[in-house]
Amino acid sequence: MSATALHLIGVDGGATGVKAHQVFVLQDGPQPLLALGPASAEHCYDRVPGFEPVELARQVRDADSGRVRPTRAEREQGRTWVEAAAQAIEAVASQTGAGPLAIGMCMPGLKTRDGRGIAVLNNGPRLPAYLDELEQELRARELVLARPIAGLVSDGVACALGEQHEAHGALRGVAQACYIGGGTGVAEAFVLDGAVVALDALAPGVRKAWELTSRRGGSFESWISLHGLNSRHAERAGFAFDDPDGYPERRAPAGERLAQESLGECADALAELLCLRFVEFRRVFGADARGARGVRANTLFERVVIGQRLGPLFSDPLLEPFLRERCEVALAQALAAHGDAQLCAHYLDGSGLRPGLLCPSLLRAAPALGAAGLALREDQRPDARRLEAQA
Repeated sequence: MSATALHLIGVDGGATGVKAHQVFVLQDGPQPLLALGPASAEHCYDRVPGFEPVELARQVRDADSGRVRPTRAEREQGRTWVEAAAQAIEAVASQTGAGPLAIGMCMPGLKTRDGRGIAVLNNGPRLPAYLDELEQELRARELVLARPIAGLVSDGVACALGEQHEAHGALRGVAQACYIGGGTGVAEAFVLDGAVVALDALAPGVRKAWELTSRRGGSFESWISLHGLNSRHAERAGFAFDDPDGYPERRAPAGERLAQESLGECADALAELLCLRFVEFRRVFGADARGARGVRANTLFERVVIGQRLGPLFSDPLLEPFLRERCEVALAQALAAHGDAQLCAHYLDGSGLRPGLLCPSLLRAAPALGAAGLALREDQRPDARRLEAQA
C-alpha cells in the first residue's frame, strides 16, 4: 500500500492526556511532506484513586535490569492511559472513513528495549507492554491496522521530526539545529547534518535537562517547563496551580512584578541551558575530541527552535520584554563571558545575539506529525523501529 493511500494517524501522548490527529502525506520520500487533516480528538486520563508513581530510583534499577514489573496500581492507572489513546484513535478513524490505519505515537518516559513500552516515567505508571495492549484494544474496537504501531518515540524527537515534515516547519531544510520544547517537562532533540538525533544517542557527553542542575539550584526542567513555571509562580502569588488566571503569562503584561520575575527566571534558565549546549558541542565534539556516532567536530547550530507550550509565549509581543528579549540578552552575555572566539563569531552579532538564531514555533501538533512520519519510515525502512529504540 502506498504512503498516500494509508489512513495515517499521529498520536501525541502526554502526562495528562493524549491527542490524535489525521495526517495527510503531501509528498512521499526519505523526508516526507506532511499536513494535518481536519480530524482530531483529545482525551484526558482518568485518575485512579490512590495511585502514586513508583520511586524513580527503583524504576531506573528495574529498567537497567530488564525486569519492569508494574504494581497493581500502575496496571490500573496504565489501563486508563491505554483506553484514552484507543478512544482518541477511534474518534479520528470514525471521521476519516474505513481503511487500514498506520499509526505513529510519541510518549514521555524512558522506553523499553524493544521501543514498544515505557520502562521509566517520573509521574506516571510504567507500561512495558503499552503498544501490545493498545493494539489489542484497537482490535477489540474493530479497527484494522495496516501494520503494527511504529515504536514509541520521545516527544523531543517527535517534535523535531514534525518541524521537518511540515511545509513551513521551523526545521525543514535546516542542517544543524537544536530543539527545546517546554510543557509538562522539557523536550529536547538535535538536528545534525539534517538528521534528527535524540539525547540518548549522544550520552554520556550530553545529559538531559532534568539531569542537569542550574546555577540557581534545581534542575533546568523545573525552571524552563511550563509546569515548573506555573507551579512556582502559583506558590509565590498564592494562586491554585490549576487556575489559568494565575498563570504568569496572563498577569505579566498587566504589570504584576512577581509574574514578570517568574518569566524572567525561565528566560535566564533557558539562556543558561542553551549556552551549555553550545559549549558542549564544542567541548564534547570539538576539534580535539572524537565525534560520537558521526557528529562532526565543532558543530555549530544554525537555529534554535523553541516549541511546545513555550513557543507561543516566546513569540507573544506582550511577553517579549520578560521572556524573549531577556533570554536573548542573557544568552549573548553568557557566550561573551565564556570567551570562546568561534562561539562568539558564530552566535553573536556585535554584543547581541545573531538575529533569527532563536526561532519560536507555533506548531503545536509537531509531535503528532513527527510520530506519523516515523510510521511512514517504518513502512519504508524495516529497521526504523530498532534505530528509534536505540536513539
